Amino acid sequence: MIRISAAIVIICFAIILFSCQSQSTDQKIIGKWSIDSIENADNTDTTNISAQSTEARSISLFFTKDGRCYSTKQKIDTIETGKFEMTDDGKYIILHINGIVKPDSLEIKELKGDMLKVLSAKAIVTLKKTK
Repeated sequence: MIRISAAIVIICFAIILFSCQSQSTDQKIIGKWSIDSIENADNTDTTNISAQSTEARSISLFFTKDGRCYSTKQKIDTIETGKFEMTDDGKYIILHINGIVKPDSLEIKELKGDMLKVLSAKAIVTLKKTK
């Protein structure tokens, strides 16, 4: 009887572990993300990066299950709204922000647990998922 119970527990654990790892990229990015740091991608000009990084830490990005996205800034309500889409099998996030003619393309460099690193406009932006 104990062997059967142990086997059931192991099977349940394996199913849960597999289902967590099999999430697609677009499912993994759903939620609230806060900017942790900004780095210059080409390492040529670092003058504005630290100032931008400090200012950017007050911004949060939200991705919803229905494909919508919006950003907020501390002590300020929503600053931008729009939609997002995943392309190239989850390698890019395309942001269609209301009022902007050309959509922003974010190349996903790394996505692990609660950390998302993207390349945008020659800057590498690291985001941390928050609750």
